[in-house]
Amino acid sequence: MTVHTFTKATPGNFISASVNPNLLDAEIRNDGLTNLISIEVGDVATSNTDLVTTTFSVALTGTQVAELSGVIAVHAGASFDSQGFLLSGAIKDGFLFQEDGIPGNTPIQSQISGATSPTATDDSGKGFRIGSRWINVLTLVEFVLTDDTISGAIWKDTTTSGAIGTDHGTLTGLLDDDHPQYILSDGSRPMSGTFDLSGNDIIDVGNLFVSGNLSVTGTINGIRCYGVSATDPTTPPPTGGDKYYNSVLNEEMRYDGSRAKWLSVSLLTFLGGRNGNTADGSFYRATNNMAMNGVDRGYRISKGTITFASMTRSDVDDAVLEILVSGSVVAILSSSTFASADETLDGDFEAGVMAFRNKAGLNATANVQIVVTIKKRI
Repeated sequence: MTVHTFTKATPGNFISASVNPNLLDAEIRNDGLTNLISIEVGDVATSNTDLVTTTFSVALTGTQVAELSGVIAVHAGASFDSQGFLLSGAIKDGFLFQEDGIPGNTPIQSQISGATSPTATDDSGKGFRIGSRWINVLTLVEFVLTDDTISGAIWKDTTTSGAIGTDHGTLTGLLDDDHPQYILSDGSRPMSGTFDLSGNDIIDVGNLFVSGNLSVTGTINGIRCYGVSATDPTTPPPTGGDKYYNSVLNEEMRYDGSRAKWLSVSLLTFLGGRNGNTADGSFYRATNNMAMNGVDRGYRISKGTITFASMTRSDVDDAVLEILVSGSVVAILSSSTFASADETLDGDFEAGVMAFRNKAGLNATANVQIVVTIKKRI
């Protein structure tokens, strides 16, 4: 059965005649009917030369819903005129009806075919309307109709990219890239501009390879990298673990959140002590038993911060280790046991000479070994 859906522009009687299908559409349109399409049902033969007899005698008023009483005799094969009035399959006792009273509201036709894709001639004349879809079951490619112009239909490929229509369905249309603004999932299209995620995350990343410079205004795993600088960066305000490379010290610097300052990643370690007793107020010795006086004898050091000190000894009297730079005490370690240590020291100093002393007014110490670490500052 072939169903024809139409609207009647003006009231009047439908024609009653025996016509060739190539003339049927023209006669219907001449009688004032518009927006005529058809839906194909049944098998389609390869040729047709039959006549189709129609008998109609129903008056329509305006756009009222009505069923016409015509009968289409047996018709095999397929035939359509230049306007696309399609007759197909084996048709008997078919009928015409007005599906609704809304001009232009006609059903959208879909096509599931074999190994074929639509062409520019698969148009409104064959019952296709904008929005119709076509699936090639061999290639599993789907198309949607965006322009149903007679002999100029344009079908868009929804599963890859490109259009069929202007090139009449050749592969050129399939290969045309009409979505250059999109990033392809296989990564084959390079970007030509800035990739702005508007604050959204990128997840499930494998290895990240950067051939150019990587500048990050935010943080990576909570750590901000300020790049290369001759001075400690302050904007945006640093937090613990942030880093930069100091071009004056040639050192990587980390922001120490507990001490609230930038310190070098590398540590400098200094040793001292004395075999035997050291009286209160007396200096300990440097390595190789070298004398210290805290002014011009000791360890020559650059600007930095004392961050750690430890002392082991053979006595347990109360004692205090003083760490001096250029004659001034910058950090102390109190001790009343055989071994004492402090990892929270925060003794800033300028460049000078560092020495170790047993604080005056307390007890002598015996067989002391001292370890002090510092980190550079700019």
